[in-house]
Amino acid sequence: MILDLRNALAQATEKIKSDAAIYDEYVKKDFKRPCFFLRLLKLTGRREMAGRYLFTAFWQIKYYPRLPVKGEPWRLYRELNDLALKLYGALAIPGYLVTDMEHQIEDNTLVFSAAYSFYAEENENGENNEKMIQLEIEME
Repeated sequence: MILDLRNALAQATEKIKSDAAIYDEYVKKDFKRPCFFLRLLKLTGRREMAGRYLFTAFWQIKYYPRLPVKGEPWRLYRELNDLALKLYGALAIPGYLVTDMEHQIEDNTLVFSAAYSFYAEENENGENNEKMIQLEIEME
């Protein structure tokens, strides 16, 4: 499920900024700008009834734009803020409940965070089943 979610996040970001490279968690030297870095910050889980587990994956998506032209930082700020507003809609991934989304702009970089919740079930052997038959969103 985590790899599926990561791939869905990559596809969603690519639809918004097709000219941006997409990297995994670690910053590479001489990375190409503009680009996104997708990072799984943490994964939490709790056991629920009937062998079900509720997992929440906390992701951080960083966007590094092209370097700004000196004397025009407001253009970069506007570009990053506009991109953040697009990400709120684009990163609502079907099959996952988005519980928290937020963004901030720091050091000419957009830092977007989102938490995705999903259920997994145990199979007959007592192991976690990676694929869930159907996601059920329940009110707690």
